Amino acid sequence: MRSVPVAMTWEVFRRGGWWLVGAILAANALPILILTALEIDGAIDVADHAMLVIHVVVVQINAVVFGAALLHAQGHPSRLYTFPIPAATLAFWQLTPVMLLVGLEIAGSTAVLDQLFKLDWPLWGPALFIAVGLASVQSLFWLTEKSVWIIVGLAAVGGVLGTWFMSRYGLVFSRTPHLWGLITPSDVLFLLAVGVGAYAVGVVAIRKARCGEALNSQKLREWLDRLFDPAPAHGLPFRGPEQAQFWFEWRRKGVMPAMTVFGMVLGLLGWLLFSHRMSKELYEAVFGGGAILPIGGFIVGLIVGSVGPTDGRFEMGNFLATRPMSDAAMARLILKTAGRNVFFAWLFWIAGFAFIFLLLWAIKSLPEELMLPKLGWWYFPGLLAASWLTTAVAAVVVLAGRAALALWLSCGVPGILIGLTLLSRYALSPAEQQAFGNGALVVASVALVLGTCWFFRMALRRRMVGLKAAYCALGLWAVSGAAVMVHWSLAPAAALSVYIFIVGLCALALAPLAAAPLAVSWNRHR
Repeated sequence: MRSVPVAMTWEVFRRGGWWLVGAILAANALPILILTALEIDGAIDVADHAMLVIHVVVVQINAVVFGAALLHAQGHPSRLYTFPIPAATLAFWQLTPVMLLVGLEIAGSTAVLDQLFKLDWPLWGPALFIAVGLASVQSLFWLTEKSVWIIVGLAAVGGVLGTWFMSRYGLVFSRTPHLWGLITPSDVLFLLAVGVGAYAVGVVAIRKARCGEALNSQKLREWLDRLFDPAPAHGLPFRGPEQAQFWFEWRRKGVMPAMTVFGMVLGLLGWLLFSHRMSKELYEAVFGGGAILPIGGFIVGLIVGSVGPTDGRFEMGNFLATRPMSDAAMARLILKTAGRNVFFAWLFWIAGFAFIFLLLWAIKSLPEELMLPKLGWWYFPGLLAASWLTTAVAAVVVLAGRAALALWLSCGVPGILIGLTLLSRYALSPAEQQAFGNGALVVASVALVLGTCWFFRMALRRRMVGLKAAYCALGLWAVSGAAVMVHWSLAPAAALSVYIFIVGLCALALAPLAAAPLAVSWNRHR
């Protein structure tokens, strides 16, 4: 390479490769499916407030998925600390390619959706914001790495930037939501100031890290350990290796309940500051916020299933592989960690919703139209099941320890979904689209059931799952499937094929019970 900038930019594409392609497909598969379904039902209205919310959510999904892939592909700048590169140059060329790529991806994704569905969503405002926002988060990670201060930093940066971004759409400081159609000079100045600030923080962080001068958070860490982890302080012994391993897993990966409480508290503070008179918004935000749990569960599943010796490595290290436990026991502890994350996060959300509901009821400020009667009682257990599904499946994929498998799934599944959706949209008539969609859901359901049966068959043959566990899983699937079909027969809210697909998802939710031990064995004894 002729220059440092070219080499560092080339390395992003070399290390990222198909991961970046998979991230683009994964980030846009769900929005395309949702918008296609809305278009078939004739429910796309550019002026509708719901479309504005979908636009904001789609931008955030692209930012999280593609931004995470970019940061993973780029790697930590510490590997370049010994090279003769000044901290200012290193920070600039670590931040600039990522900002350009994520900005172009956001703008390109929005442009494609605009062209396909005639949406007229804004391009460059969200793209510029996500670019400088990702640079800010990246610099913050460098400055606060291996420090508890990262929580405080993320809260401060996320709160300020998130509030400003929502204000561009009239979602705070205003009662008239609107698209961010015009980039004003004040917007440019704010984004420029954030970008320059992110660069300055990055330079300081790299200089300090090169000298080994990390932020000191020892006292704060000790206080948190005494508050949430009293076992070492009191010298309580573990009853065996499994209890010790579970304590270790939960101590490192039990993050989903804290994320849920933190998000609800931050949202409540934002409502008190900006929209405290609008009780309907508070109720809908808390009630609808539960739908974020499956997305958070997917991210937590990637964390729970990561058993590599370092971040970014799927292969199990020698230290963990030599623990005095069987593959089935180790898999059971990992699934227990995932389940505990999901259950307590869901429980905290339920408690928060109940508190807000009773508070609004006591002050007689409940909205006239409640969302719960429209969705039905199944919304609450459905969120718990969906959160477990995304968490457990993501954990099993990572737990297998094969980057090629994760890459194939991240590229293949979204690619197939997008391809089938576009094929149905442009090659079939409306009636044929409906029949094609119903058939695809039935085929997918059958494939999920057969795949789950195969996992249990293989686990039984290798004695990683007992007959009792297999019969319990079969009974649970039969009960949940019967409940779904009874709901369809009594109060159908969609086509029969949708309910059949949900029955298939119920089987997929039980597949990790057998797939996790197989994945651990495949990873541990490769």
